Amino acid sequence: MTARRVTIVTNGNYFSHIGLRRLLAADDIELQVFVTTGLRKTSGNRAKEAFQLLRRWGLPYTAYKVATYALPFAGEKLGRRTLTVRTACQRQGITPHVVRSVNTPPARELIREFAPDLLVSFSCPYKIGAELLAIPAIGCLNVHSSLLPAYAGVCTYIHVLADGQPVTGVTVHEMVSRFDAGRILAQQEVPIEPGTSVLALFATQCDIASTLLDAAVRQCLGSGSIGGTEQDFGQRTYRGEPTRTDVARLRANGHHLLRKTDTPMLLAGVAAPALSGS
Repeated sequence: MTARRVTIVTNGNYFSHIGLRRLLAADDIELQVFVTTGLRKTSGNRAKEAFQLLRRWGLPYTAYKVATYALPFAGEKLGRRTLTVRTACQRQGITPHVVRSVNTPPARELIREFAPDLLVSFSCPYKIGAELLAIPAIGCLNVHSSLLPAYAGVCTYIHVLADGQPVTGVTVHEMVSRFDAGRILAQQEVPIEPGTSVLALFATQCDIASTLLDAAVRQCLGSGSIGGTEQDFGQRTYRGEPTRTDVARLRANGHHLLRKTDTPMLLAGVAAPALSGS
Protein backbone atom coordinates (compact mmCIF):
# COMPACT_ATOMS: atom_id res chain seq x y z
CA MET A 1 0.00 0.00 0.00
CA THR A 2 1.31 3.45 -0.95
CA ALA A 3 2.17 5.59 2.07
CA ARG A 4 -0.08 8.56 2.66
CA ARG A 5 1.48 11.93 1.97
CA VAL A 6 1.47 14.97 4.25
CA THR A 7 2.98 18.39 3.59
CA ILE A 8 4.07 20.35 6.67
CA VAL A 9 4.51 24.14 6.73
CA THR A 10 6.21 25.56 9.83
CA ASN A 11 8.59 28.23 11.07
CA GLY A 12 10.72 25.33 12.29
CA ASN A 13 11.63 26.68 15.73
CA TYR A 14 11.92 25.03 19.16
CA PHE A 15 8.18 25.10 19.77
CA SER A 16 7.37 23.69 16.34
CA HIS A 17 9.78 20.84 16.91
CA ILE A 18 7.97 19.95 20.14
CA GLY A 19 4.57 20.03 18.45
CA LEU A 20 5.61 18.17 15.30
CA ARG A 21 7.89 15.56 16.81
CA ARG A 22 5.38 12.68 16.64
CA LEU A 23 4.45 13.44 13.04
CA LEU A 24 8.08 13.89 11.98
CA ALA A 25 8.95 10.50 13.48
CA ALA A 26 6.14 8.65 11.67
CA ASP A 27 7.47 5.84 9.50
CA ASP A 28 4.17 5.13 7.73
CA ILE A 29 3.58 8.65 6.35
CA GLU A 30 5.60 10.25 3.54
CA LEU A 31 6.42 13.82 4.54
CA GLN A 32 7.26 16.98 2.65
CA VAL A 33 8.45 19.79 4.95
CA PHE A 34 8.66 23.53 4.32
CA VAL A 35 10.50 25.68 6.87
CA THR A 36 9.74 29.38 6.52
CA THR A 37 12.37 32.05 7.05
CA GLY A 38 10.20 35.17 7.14
CA LEU A 39 8.61 37.04 10.03
CA ARG A 40 5.01 37.95 9.25
CA LYS A 41 5.17 39.32 5.70
CA THR A 42 5.85 37.09 2.71
CA SER A 43 7.75 39.75 0.79
CA GLY A 44 9.39 43.14 1.26
CA ASN A 45 12.27 44.44 3.33
CA ARG A 46 12.87 42.19 6.35
CA ALA A 47 14.89 44.73 8.30
CA LYS A 48 12.05 47.25 8.01
CA GLU A 49 9.53 44.63 9.11
CA ALA A 50 11.70 43.66 12.08
CA PHE A 51 11.93 47.31 13.14
CA GLN A 52 8.15 47.70 12.87
CA LEU A 53 7.62 44.63 15.03
CA LEU A 54 10.15 45.90 17.57
CA ARG A 55 8.21 49.16 17.87
CA ARG A 56 4.94 47.27 18.36
CA TRP A 57 6.22 44.48 20.62
CA GLY A 58 8.61 46.52 22.74
CA LEU A 59 12.11 45.47 23.73
CA PRO A 60 11.23 42.74 26.33
CA TYR A 61 9.07 40.70 23.96
CA THR A 62 11.50 41.21 21.07
CA ALA A 63 14.33 39.94 23.28
CA TYR A 64 12.18 36.95 24.23
CA LYS A 65 11.56 36.10 20.57
CA VAL A 66 15.26 36.34 19.76
CA ALA A 67 16.17 34.15 22.75
CA THR A 68 13.68 31.42 21.85
CA TYR A 69 15.17 31.25 18.37
CA ALA A 70 18.85 31.59 19.25
CA LEU A 71 19.20 29.43 22.39
CA PRO A 72 17.89 26.19 20.83
CA PHE A 73 20.34 26.59 17.93
CA ALA A 74 23.11 27.05 20.49
CA GLY A 75 21.86 24.01 22.39
CA GLU A 76 22.03 21.92 19.23
CA LYS A 77 25.62 22.97 18.58
CA LEU A 78 26.74 22.48 22.18
CA GLY A 79 24.95 19.26 23.00
CA ARG A 80 24.19 17.66 19.65
CA ARG A 81 20.52 17.60 20.55
CA THR A 82 17.53 17.86 18.25
CA LEU A 83 15.80 21.13 19.10
CA THR A 84 14.59 22.44 15.72
CA VAL A 85 12.56 21.05 12.84
CA ARG A 86 15.45 21.27 10.38
CA THR A 87 17.63 19.04 12.54
CA ALA A 88 14.76 16.62 13.18
CA CYS A 89 14.20 16.36 9.43
CA GLN A 90 17.86 15.70 8.75
CA ARG A 91 17.91 12.89 11.31
CA GLN A 92 14.82 11.38 9.70
CA GLY A 93 16.34 11.56 6.23
CA ILE A 94 14.02 14.36 5.12
CA THR A 95 15.38 17.33 3.19
CA PRO A 96 13.28 20.36 4.18
CA HIS A 97 12.50 23.10 1.70
CA VAL A 98 13.63 26.40 3.23
CA VAL A 99 11.53 29.26 1.84
CA ARG A 100 10.36 32.69 2.84
CA SER A 101 6.82 31.93 1.68
CA VAL A 102 4.90 28.86 0.55
CA ASN A 103 2.45 31.14 -1.26
CA THR A 104 4.85 31.63 -4.17
CA PRO A 105 4.37 29.77 -7.48
CA PRO A 106 7.61 27.70 -7.08
CA ALA A 107 6.57 26.47 -3.61
CA ARG A 108 3.03 25.73 -4.75
CA GLU A 109 4.38 23.75 -7.70
CA LEU A 110 6.57 21.64 -5.38
CA ILE A 111 3.52 20.87 -3.28
CA ARG A 112 1.38 20.14 -6.32
CA GLU A 113 4.00 17.70 -7.61
CA PHE A 114 4.15 15.99 -4.21
CA ALA A 115 0.35 15.61 -4.32
CA PRO A 116 -0.28 15.51 -0.55
CA ASP A 117 -3.35 13.99 1.02
CA LEU A 118 -3.12 16.59 3.81
CA LEU A 119 -1.34 19.86 4.47
CA VAL A 120 -0.48 20.68 8.09
CA SER A 121 0.40 24.17 9.32
CA PHE A 122 2.21 24.50 12.64
CA SER A 123 3.30 28.03 13.64
CA CYS A 124 3.39 29.24 10.06
CA PRO A 125 3.91 33.00 10.53
CA TYR A 126 1.45 34.12 7.82
CA LYS A 127 -1.86 33.16 6.23
CA ILE A 128 -1.70 30.35 3.68
CA GLY A 129 -3.37 31.32 0.42
CA ALA A 130 -6.50 29.81 -1.12
CA GLU A 131 -4.61 28.37 -4.10
CA LEU A 132 -2.44 26.33 -1.77
CA LEU A 133 -5.35 25.27 0.44
CA ALA A 134 -7.03 23.74 -2.62
CA ILE A 135 -4.15 21.38 -3.47
CA PRO A 136 -4.31 18.57 -0.82
CA ALA A 137 -6.72 15.77 -1.69
CA ILE A 138 -8.34 15.64 1.76
CA GLY A 139 -7.71 19.14 3.08
CA CYS A 140 -5.60 21.23 5.43
CA LEU A 141 -5.14 21.28 9.20
CA ASN A 142 -3.82 23.93 11.55
CA VAL A 143 -2.80 23.85 15.21
CA HIS A 144 -3.94 26.86 17.24
CA SER A 145 -2.92 27.81 20.77
CA SER A 146 -6.34 28.51 22.28
CA LEU A 147 -9.77 26.95 22.70
CA LEU A 148 -11.39 28.18 19.50
CA PRO A 149 -13.61 29.97 18.75
CA ALA A 150 -12.23 32.09 21.63
CA TYR A 151 -8.90 33.81 21.05
CA ALA A 152 -8.53 33.32 17.34
CA GLY A 153 -5.59 35.27 15.95
CA VAL A 154 -1.90 35.72 16.70
CA CYS A 155 0.25 34.82 19.73
CA THR A 156 -2.78 33.99 21.84
CA TYR A 157 -0.58 32.61 24.65
CA ILE A 158 0.38 36.25 25.26
CA HIS A 159 -3.19 37.50 25.24
CA VAL A 160 -4.64 34.92 27.64
CA LEU A 161 -1.97 35.79 30.20
CA ALA A 162 -2.47 39.52 29.64
CA ASP A 163 -6.22 39.06 30.15
CA GLY A 164 -5.71 37.06 33.35
CA GLN A 165 -7.45 33.94 32.06
CA PRO A 166 -7.35 30.84 34.32
CA VAL A 167 -7.41 28.38 31.44
CA THR A 168 -6.54 28.19 27.75
CA GLY A 169 -6.02 25.24 25.46
CA VAL A 170 -5.02 23.75 22.11
CA THR A 171 -7.17 23.27 19.03
CA VAL A 172 -6.57 21.24 15.87
CA HIS A 173 -8.88 22.59 13.18
CA GLU A 174 -9.47 22.62 9.46
CA MET A 175 -7.79 25.46 7.60
CA VAL A 176 -10.14 27.55 5.47
CA SER A 177 -9.79 30.95 3.82
CA ARG A 178 -10.98 32.75 6.97
CA PHE A 179 -8.33 32.85 9.69
CA ASP A 180 -8.81 30.21 12.45
CA ALA A 181 -12.37 29.52 11.34
CA GLY A 182 -12.48 25.91 10.14
CA ARG A 183 -14.14 22.87 11.71
CA ILE A 184 -12.66 21.68 15.00
CA LEU A 185 -11.21 18.17 15.07
CA ALA A 186 -9.70 18.09 18.57
CA GLN A 187 -9.27 20.31 21.63
CA GLN A 188 -7.71 20.06 25.08
CA GLU A 189 -7.78 22.53 27.95
CA VAL A 190 -4.58 23.80 29.58
CA PRO A 191 -4.83 25.32 33.07
CA ILE A 192 -2.84 28.48 33.74
CA GLU A 193 -1.07 28.56 37.10
CA PRO A 194 0.09 31.73 38.91
CA GLY A 195 3.48 32.95 37.73
CA THR A 196 3.38 31.00 34.47
CA SER A 197 5.86 32.12 31.83
CA VAL A 198 5.00 32.52 28.17
CA LEU A 199 7.65 29.95 27.30
CA ALA A 200 6.30 27.34 29.74
CA LEU A 201 2.72 27.86 28.61
CA PHE A 202 3.42 27.66 24.88
CA ALA A 203 5.82 24.72 25.21
CA THR A 204 3.19 22.83 27.17
CA GLN A 205 0.57 23.65 24.55
CA CYS A 206 2.91 22.37 21.83
CA ASP A 207 3.57 19.16 23.75
CA ILE A 208 -0.17 18.52 23.98
CA ALA A 209 -0.57 19.49 20.32
CA SER A 210 1.91 16.80 19.27
CA THR A 211 -0.48 14.05 20.41
CA LEU A 212 -3.66 15.79 19.22
CA LEU A 213 -2.20 16.53 15.78
CA ASP A 214 -0.87 13.03 15.22
CA ALA A 215 -4.28 11.55 16.08
CA ALA A 216 -6.14 14.07 13.89
CA VAL A 217 -3.87 13.44 10.91
CA ARG A 218 -4.36 9.68 11.19
CA GLN A 219 -8.11 10.11 11.58
CA CYS A 220 -8.27 12.19 8.40
CA LEU A 221 -6.01 9.87 6.43
CA GLY A 222 -7.99 6.84 7.57
CA SER A 223 -11.42 8.28 6.76
CA GLY A 224 -10.39 10.25 3.69
CA SER A 225 -12.13 13.37 4.99
CA ILE A 226 -11.69 16.17 7.53
CA GLY A 227 -14.88 15.80 9.56
CA GLY A 228 -14.99 17.84 12.76
CA THR A 229 -17.44 20.27 14.33
CA GLU A 230 -18.36 23.71 13.01
CA GLN A 231 -17.34 26.65 15.20
CA ASP A 232 -19.91 28.83 16.95
CA PHE A 233 -18.92 32.24 15.62
CA GLY A 234 -21.20 33.90 18.15
CA GLN A 235 -18.54 32.93 20.71
CA ARG A 236 -15.60 34.03 18.55
CA THR A 237 -13.04 36.52 19.85
CA TYR A 238 -9.96 37.66 17.96
CA ARG A 239 -6.58 39.05 19.03
CA GLY A 240 -4.00 40.64 16.76
CA GLU A 241 -0.24 41.01 16.99
CA PRO A 242 0.63 41.64 20.67
CA THR A 243 1.78 45.07 21.77
CA ARG A 244 4.08 46.31 24.50
CA THR A 245 0.91 47.16 26.45
CA ASP A 246 -0.18 43.50 26.31
CA VAL A 247 3.22 42.46 27.63
CA ALA A 248 2.97 45.01 30.44
CA ARG A 249 -0.49 43.67 31.40
CA LEU A 250 0.85 40.12 31.36
CA ARG A 251 3.61 41.07 33.78
CA ALA A 252 1.18 43.04 35.96
CA ASN A 253 -0.78 39.78 36.35
CA GLY A 254 2.33 38.14 37.84
CA HIS A 255 3.31 36.22 34.70
CA HIS A 256 6.64 36.24 32.87
CA LEU A 257 7.99 36.06 29.35
CA LEU A 258 11.00 33.92 30.19
CA ARG A 259 12.14 32.84 33.65
CA LYS A 260 15.71 31.99 34.56
CA THR A 261 14.59 28.41 35.09
CA ASP A 262 13.31 28.30 31.49
CA THR A 263 16.70 28.88 29.86
CA PRO A 264 18.03 25.34 30.52
CA MET A 265 14.89 24.00 28.83
CA LEU A 266 15.74 25.86 25.62
CA LEU A 267 19.27 24.49 25.70
CA ALA A 268 18.35 20.95 26.71
CA GLY A 269 15.23 20.40 24.66
CA VAL A 270 12.78 19.65 27.46
CA ALA A 271 9.52 18.95 25.68
CA ALA A 272 6.97 20.09 28.23
CA PRO A 273 8.07 22.40 31.02
CA ALA A 274 5.75 22.15 34.01
CA LEU A 275 3.39 25.04 34.45
CA SER A 276 4.63 26.34 37.75
CA GLY A 277 5.07 29.62 39.49
CA SER A 278 8.32 28.53 41.11
